[in-house]
Formats: sequence, C-alpha cells, structure tokens
Amino acid sequence: MTQKTNQIVNIDLLSILLIDDDEEDYLITRDIIEDINHQRFTVDWVDNYEDGVKIMSQRMHDIYLVDYRLGAHTGLDILHAAHEIGLQRPVILLIGQGDFEIDQLAAINGAADYLVMNELTSVRLERAMRYSIQHSKILLKIRQLNIDLEERVAARTDALAMAVKDLERQIKENKAKEQKLKKSEEELRKALAKEQELNESKARFVSMASHEFR
Repeated sequence: MTQKTNQIVNIDLLSILLIDDDEEDYLITRDIIEDINHQRFTVDWVDNYEDGVKIMSQRMHDIYLVDYRLGAHTGLDILHAAHEIGLQRPVILLIGQGDFEIDQLAAINGAADYLVMNELTSVRLERAMRYSIQHSKILLKIRQLNIDLEERVAARTDALAMAVKDLERQIKENKAKEQKLKKSEEELRKALAKEQELNESKARFVSMASHEFR
C-alpha cells in the first residue's frame, strides 16, 4: 500500500483509498485519477475486504472507491462495515457492468455513488467524487445541527423538569402552611370557645352569688 502524504482535508489535496482485489483494475483507476488536472489526489490501494475495513476504521482518507467484487465479499459488505464503524465519509462503488438491482442496493445501503468501470472517465470520476464529498459535508453539518438541537432540547427539558419540581415543592410547602394555619385556627376557636364557656360560668356564678346575697 502506498503511504498517504497528507492527512489534512483541503481543496488542494484529497486522499483516496481504493479497495479492489484486481491489480489491473487498480492501475486503470489510478491512471484515470491521474488524468484529473485541476485536483490533486493521493491514492492508497488494498486488495482485500479485511484490510480495507481495517484501514477505513482509521479514517485516514477523504473518500473510498470500492470494487463491487471482493472475493468472498462484495462492496455491499464494505458499506455495512462502514455503517457499523460509523464512517461518515463517502464510499463510491465501482462495478464492471451496469446492474440496476445493485445500483438500488448500493443507494439503500449508503453508497455515495455507483460507477460502471467500462464507462468510467476522469471527468465522471472527478464529478462523482466532488459531489460525494460536498454531499457528505452537508450531511455532516445536518447531523451536527441535529446534535446541537437535541442538546438544546435536553437542556430545556431538564430546566422545565427542575421548574416543575420547584413548583411542586412550593405547593407542598403552601399546603403544609395552610394545614398549619387551619390547625392554629382550630386551636384558637377551641380556646375562644373555652374562654366564652368560662365567662358564661363566671357570669352565672356572679348572678347566683348576687341573688343569694340579696
């Protein structure tokens, strides 16, 4: 495998990983890439599924070109592996001849594009890679916006939950105060009733004493 000369993504240099078990196809694809004049690339190559997935997990490349036929595996297996490791960079499938069913499966399984090797030109490949990278950047921004929104919603939800708890606490405190006031009121009423009863008893006693005295 050739060594990557620069791991920084920019408009001047894009790094490509080509996963293809056929060296002749690799050479053909590399030559097509080299025919692209207004964009510089570095191209690394692996010839099997296992090494391809291992290198993809390192996230060293900006874009991945994957042959559909990889021995016992297919490009769809690569797409599944990319999904499992959370790879968010574009994967383009390359196939020898056009196949509508594979084209559909590629799109469903997350391929950024689907190119037929027999029809491949530097113009088509450059356009596919450029559009795929731009689309990937847009998706990444959307995901980040969704994450930010979810975090804001979660923070707002936590704040509302705290406000509800505080309100419930205040209601409980008010109920406790209300019950205490009711108890105090009842005690005062009982004390007043006893005072009135005592006053009435005193009045009766004074009346009886005055009557006897007379």
